[in-house]
This record gives sequence, C-alpha cells and structure tokens, in this order.
Amino acid sequence: MKRGLRLIVLLPLASACGSTEVALPYAPATATVMRDNRPVVALGSVADERGEPDPRWIGTIRGGFGNPLKTIHARDAVAIEVRKAFEDALAARGLLASAGGQQYLLQVRILDFNVNQTLRREADVKFAITLSHGSAAPVYADEIHVNRVSGGVLAFDKGVFSNPQDLRAVMNSAMNQAIDEALDKPNFRAALGARA
Repeated sequence: MKRGLRLIVLLPLASACGSTEVALPYAPATATVMRDNRPVVALGSVADERGEPDPRWIGTIRGGFGNPLKTIHARDAVAIEVRKAFEDALAARGLLASAGGQQYLLQVRILDFNVNQTLRREADVKFAITLSHGSAAPVYADEIHVNRVSGGVLAFDKGVFSNPQDLRAVMNSAMNQAIDEALDKPNFRAALGARA
C-alpha cells in the first residue's frame, strides 16, 4: 500500500522534470509600426554576453523551494533567435538593407535574456545596441531593458502544473517589446536621418 502511494506521489514529480524547446518569433508589441521605406540598416554582429554555458538556455520553472523542475531552451542559440527577430523588426519597418548595400550597421549585444517562474512568471531582456555609419565611430548607442511579470501569487499554474508555453509567451513578449523600443526611439530614428 505504502509503495503504491509513493509511486502515485512521485510519478507526477518525475514527469514534470525536463526541458522544453520553444520558438521566439518576432511580432511587433504594438499594432502600429513606424515604417520608413529606406532600407539603410544592415545587422552586424549579435553577441550573447550573458555568460550562460548553454547558449540555448532561456529559463527555468522552479518549485516552491527553488528547485528546478523544467528548463526552457530556444530552438537555436539565443544569439541566432535575437538576430532573426531584429532582422524581422528592421524589415517590418522598411529599414533592412542587404549586406553591403547599407549606410548603417547595427550591432547588438545581449546582456540579459532569461525567464523564470517560481510564483509568478518574470522575463528580463537587456540589449546594448550600437549604430555605426560605415567604418566611422558609432552615431548612436543605447541600452534597452525590459522586465515583464505575469501571473499571480495565488494562481494554480505553478511548479509541476506550470506550462512552459506560458513562460515562452512572457519571454517572447519581453523580447519583442525591447526590440520595438530600440528601433522606435526618436533618437535612433534621428541618428538614421543625420547622414542619410
């Protein structure tokens, strides 16, 4: 009897452990995107500077004692996912130029990119961007930080009952918001017009 009871208790816990691979597609955080129709920006390097040993790791669902239950990984390395998202965002704004045909080069450093859940779902995204005109010194530099929190303390979708796709949605939303903020800031747009 006791053995059967232990099995019933341990089975859900064992099945909860594991890793989930998720996609992080770009979609504008707002319905309106300022379209420029001047393809003048090419994307240069996108460097992952998070210091994570696994370049695909983006987060963890934890139990009540902080114990890891489920890990969340991007389909590709985070730098590749972020590169795709920035390219899609530049294209959506009519700014993406082919390599070699650009007036400006945008470099991205990923300083923070993670999502975790113990009680609530929380995503942190921090990018440092640099915009250069040819081989000249940068004409614009900025750091963008987005912290997004979702869910409530009294929710029942915690721990072993957490859905990794809910965590993915918070991460994806934070990434998209950070990219939109980076590309839609008036100073970024002014830097593009300064030498165009």
